[in-house]
Order: sequence, then structure tokens, then C-alpha cells
Amino acid sequence: MSHSLPAIPELTGTSGNDWWTLQHRYEAFRLRWDTAGNRGWEALHRLDQGIWLRLINLDESAGSETFSLPGGYFYVSCKLLGANRITLGERTQSLPPNQLVLSYHTAPLTCVDTCPSHERYVMAILVMTEAALTRLLNDSASTALPGFMARMTHQADPIALCSAPLDARTRRCVNDMLQPPTPPHLLRPYLFAKAVEYLCLAIGAFDTALPLTPGLRQRDEEALARLCEHLEQRVADPPRLAELARLAGMSESKLKALFKRRYGMPISQHVQHLKCRRAEALLTLTDLSTDRIAAELGYEHTGNFITFFKRSMGTTPASYRRRHR
Repeated sequence: MSHSLPAIPELTGTSGNDWWTLQHRYEAFRLRWDTAGNRGWEALHRLDQGIWLRLINLDESAGSETFSLPGGYFYVSCKLLGANRITLGERTQSLPPNQLVLSYHTAPLTCVDTCPSHERYVMAILVMTEAALTRLLNDSASTALPGFMARMTHQADPIALCSAPLDARTRRCVNDMLQPPTPPHLLRPYLFAKAVEYLCLAIGAFDTALPLTPGLRQRDEEALARLCEHLEQRVADPPRLAELARLAGMSESKLKALFKRRYGMPISQHVQHLKCRRAEALLTLTDLSTDRIAAELGYEHTGNFITFFKRSMGTTPASYRRRHR
């Protein structure tokens, strides 16, 4: 029995609007980028009516690109590598690695994607209409979205955003979508199943994400969030406590107390967590040597990195890569 299917067309990427323009013509396609600003690929798969999966693996140069986003859709984004900023209308949202971001906006928006430095960007974005999401999550006896998602569609603000940290199960799911271990004739059902898994994991993460800490001022919440973004960008060379306190506009003792109160761990432990997550991404998504990964994370001696990784993950970097590639 033959399982032959038409090959997924491979096209040349020219602008950030390509994925949306071309989805009207193709059920699935792959964009190859080879420009001064972008090198790599992205792919789009129409998984069902009103459901698209966009996968991105690009080396991007520093700078900004402007494109349009259609309104009336939920966007569930997961960044494994890279750190950029997205400006939607009047609002700017940082997209650090190891983070899930859910967004919804009622009307079409102009989006500005800013890359602060030349980096590798690896991410998955699940795009759904409200009707498709409702159909996917509920049986015939129910037509309701999860409460927090329903509130996003009815709030007065035209743009709704929420975020949650990325856990190991969701990371594995996204890795599987980026590197599907399945023959071409099973690719679409495989990606559909994985997209449903990704959506369920993401909803669980958003539903249980840390709320604003009771008694913590909004100004302090925002300062701590900016600090975490700064630590993401400086993971290889984390600032000392004095510099972090200046950035947050508070004393060192207050910063240490508020940070642990908000995130449940000291700043030093948070930095180690960031290093570990970055190491996992580089081991599974790139072919960089262990020496190079150690240098990327700020280790002068590879042996120190291997010791750190084994202490954190219970296995060596080489063993971890073999199991997750």
C-alpha cells in the first residue's frame, strides 16, 4: 500500500508576513531564509479548520522588523532559544527563552519584532480561532473556554497577554514538533496530536502560573520582572548583586528579600536554573560541542560545566544529548 503524499513545498522567505499570506494557498509549507538578517527555516502546518502550527529555527541579526498580525486569534508561543521584544500596538512584551506566552487581540495589529543582538531563535507558535479552540477543548455538551481564556476575549483592553515558565514536559513536546520522529505520511496527524498535547500543557501552566504576590507593590513586581529579563540576557555573565540592586532601584537587602518572596528562591539559584535551561536547549537543538556550550554559558573550563550539569540533571551533557536528540 502506497503512502505517498505531495511533498511539502519549500519556498523562499521574504518578509514577516509570508506565513500568514501563504497559509491561504497551502495546507503546509516550509520557508527557507537566507538573507542578511535571517538564516534558517520556518514551517507552517494547517492542522484543522482554524488551527495552525508555526515552527521557527532561525539565526537572526540585531534589528527590528514590522509585520501585521490578524485579530481574533489565540497565539500560544514557546521560545526555546533567543530573546526578543514584541511591540503590539502600545504594548511591548519581552519574549525570553524558556517562557510560554499566550496572547489574544480582537483587531488586526501592527507588530514590531526587535532582536537586541544576533542570536539563534527557536520557537513554536500555535495559532487558533476562538471557535476552533472551543471545539478542540470541549465535547458537544460544553461550549465554554477555560475561565482565564474566556476573560481574555471579553476584557476592555484590545490586547490580552499572560505568561508562564516552561517546564520539562512542555519543552520535550515542543522539541518533538520541531524534530518530528515520524515518516512524511504521518506528519500531519503526529503534529496535530502533539499540538493538542502542547495546548493542554500550556493551559495547565497558565492556569497555575504565579499570580501577583499579595502585598507586593506593582512597581516592585515590574522591577523584578525586568530584572529577570536582564538575567536571561546576561546568563553567561550575570551581574553582581550591587548592579542588580541599582537596576531594580532598591537596596541589596530589599532586593534579596523581595526576589525570594516572589520567586521562591535566591537570585543565585535562579541564575543556575537559567544556565541549566539554556544548556538543555543548546544540547537538544544545536550541534555545538560541549566545549562551545560551556563557553556560551560563561564557563572557562568545560569540566566545571560538566560537573554543574551532572549535579543539576543527574547525567552528563553527552548522555543528555543522546537521549533527547
